Amino acid sequence: MQGEVEKAIKRSAWYRRYARAFVIESGLPLRLVSARGLARQAGRWETLTPFCRKMQAVAGTVSSCRHGLLALIRDLTPAGSREPQRVACPMGLSVYAVPVAIWPEDALLLVTGGVLAGHGGANAAVGFEKRLAGLLAHLGPEARRGLSGLVNSVQVVPADALHAHVRMLTLLGAQLAEVTEEMWQATQAQERDSIRKARALIAERHREPIHLPEIARACGMSAGHFSRVFHRETGLTFASYVSHVRVAAWQHLLADHARAVSDTAFEAGFQSLSQANRAFRAIVGFSPSAYRAQLRSRARWPVCL
Repeated sequence: MQGEVEKAIKRSAWYRRYARAFVIESGLPLRLVSARGLARQAGRWETLTPFCRKMQAVAGTVSSCRHGLLALIRDLTPAGSREPQRVACPMGLSVYAVPVAIWPEDALLLVTGGVLAGHGGANAAVGFEKRLAGLLAHLGPEARRGLSGLVNSVQVVPADALHAHVRMLTLLGAQLAEVTEEMWQATQAQERDSIRKARALIAERHREPIHLPEIARACGMSAGHFSRVFHRETGLTFASYVSHVRVAAWQHLLADHARAVSDTAFEAGFQSLSQANRAFRAIVGFSPSAYRAQLRSRARWPVCL
């Protein structure tokens, strides 16, 4: 569900408008990333800035702040912090992350930076140039000749201006957090309604073959998303839930002692007797025949008024 909320935010005109305003005002890149999405972005996150792109061209794949951001997200999740957090990449460039939503299995952050904070223009890049020269020392002459181009591609931002940009990002993050929470609650309510519909459809159709993609489409979800939501809301996988519904129906049918056990199994919706017996034993704890025997013995008990 978190992924669906993230996609909806990125598609919204509200987010696009405010993100564009931030980029124009600050001159900094802006990304909305999730922990799960970030973990899958190997090779793409490294191109956050022009320097990162040139660094890849000169030195190949390099370590990035992606791993630092993932560690930061793990640290943030228990605390639930909403304050901007700084991560330094291996080259010492500053990346800032503002938490927007922190979920049990994921988190959503606004990320900017990839810049060198400093007070004095070119002087701020001296230490950075030394670190970069050390990194490129083991590479060939051609890579080392690209050193000046790499240094010149780094964006140096005065500390006070960078602080102002981060505060602006914090305000945007706070607004986005409210929107995200509203979307989260609305999505949860919509999904609960969808699962109620799914349960009703299963109860109605359990006597015939039931396929997850068919029920997911009826609920307006993809099969994968529906499967995850269904498990979260019911505590059972889709297949297990269907088996529970069929076993419950079979238990009622077994009360008619004149009917064969196998006939009642197929009427309950099972497609094979072996499958039915396995499901019944797993859920009830003993065989259908033993269950019917218990029903018969109870029927002979005197009724106490």
